[in-house]
Amino acid sequence: MTPAKELLFQVFVVAVRRDLAREPGTQAVANHVTEAFARLGIEPDERTVQKGLHLVGAALGRVDWKERGSTRDARLVGSLLTDLVHTRGLDEAEIAALVAAGERRLERLRRTRHGRRMWWWDRLLDSAAPVTALPRAGGQGPRTIAGHGLKALARYDTRAARALPDDPSPECALAVVDNAFSIAVRERFGDRPDPDQIVLLAESLSRLSPKFAASDVESLVLAEFAESAASPEAATEIKVAAFVKIGDDLGLYDHEIDDLIIMAEGIAEEDGCELSLLDKG
Repeated sequence: MTPAKELLFQVFVVAVRRDLAREPGTQAVANHVTEAFARLGIEPDERTVQKGLHLVGAALGRVDWKERGSTRDARLVGSLLTDLVHTRGLDEAEIAALVAAGERRLERLRRTRHGRRMWWWDRLLDSAAPVTALPRAGGQGPRTIAGHGLKALARYDTRAARALPDDPSPECALAVVDNAFSIAVRERFGDRPDPDQIVLLAESLSRLSPKFAASDVESLVLAEFAESAASPEAATEIKVAAFVKIGDDLGLYDHEIDDLIIMAEGIAEEDGCELSLLDKG
C-alpha cells in the first residue's frame, strides 16, 4: 500500500471514531453508511454496502480489517471520508487537525507494527521506541508528573514516560489516575453505558496484556456507574490502559487528551492533594 493510501485510511479511522464511537450497536453504523451513499449520489449494490459497513466497523475497532479479505478500498474510503468532512462542516483548520491526527496514528502504527497486540504496555521498556524530549511543565497542558505520564502514554511515547522522575506523592498521583479514568469512562459511555460496548473495551484491553483480565476491566468500568468499589490487583494499570484506549477509540486530539488530564488534576487538587508539579528546569 502506498504511503498516501496508508495515511488516507488512518485519517478515515480518526474521523469515523470522532463521529460514531459513542454510538452503541450496529444501527448507527448502518444508518450512517446508508445516508452517506445517498448524499454521495451512489446507488450501491449489496457488495458495496457490505464493504462500506465493514470499513466503518473496522475503523471503529468493532470488526477486524482482515475479516472480509482485502476491503481497504481507497476510493470508497475517500468517498466516505469526504462525506464526513462535508456533513460535519469541517473548516480548513479542523481538516488540518484531522490529517495531523492521522499522521500521528500512522507513525505510531509503523513504529509498533511488529507485535502490536502488546505494543505499548508490556513493551514499555522497548528501546526501539524513538527518543522524545521530556515534556516540560507550563503553558497549556498537564502540570503534574502523573499528568505528564498519562499524556506520554496517551501519545504512545514510552521514552517520554520513562524519562519522567518518580512522583514523590504517589497517593496524589493515583488520585490523578483515578480521576482521569473516571472522566474518560464518562466521556466514552455517557451516563447510560451500553453493556456490549463495555465488554468490547474489556476484551480489547485483555488482548493488550495478560495482566488485564476482561472481568476486572468490566468491574472497574461498571463501578463508575454503580458507586461501588472494585479493586482488582492491577487496578491502576488497568485504569491507565483504559484511559489511553478510550482516547484512541474516540479519536481524541492531543489537546483534548490534555483537557481530560487537566480536569483530573484539578479534581485531585480540589480534594486536597498536594500535586507534584513537573519541574520546568
